Amino acid sequence: RTTTTTTQQQRQGQHSSTIYLAIFGCGGLGLSCIMIAQALQNSMRHQREPTTNIPRRLEIVAIDVSAAALQKAKELGATHTILVDRQASSPDVEN
Repeated sequence: RTTTTTTQQQRQGQHSSTIYLAIFGCGGLGLSCIMIAQALQNSMRHQREPTTNIPRRLEIVAIDVSAAALQKAKELGATHTILVDRQASSPDVEN
């Protein structure tokens, strides 16, 4: 899917320096993924997009049904959280 998106952006002449990473579930494994993504984000701070020289960014989106789990995800480096309510028709997004 990433390759398809990148190819489409190249065809349209659009280059984005922002990478969005979605973590579905903020249990032990999901929180570990967020910590790894946070380390990756720190290593990307000095990288620039080759064609535009714009600094690269990594946005980490945590998605879960538990507000407490999302709070922990935010503490560990998630830049955005989405609280999914199993009863609601649309999720509650927080930046």
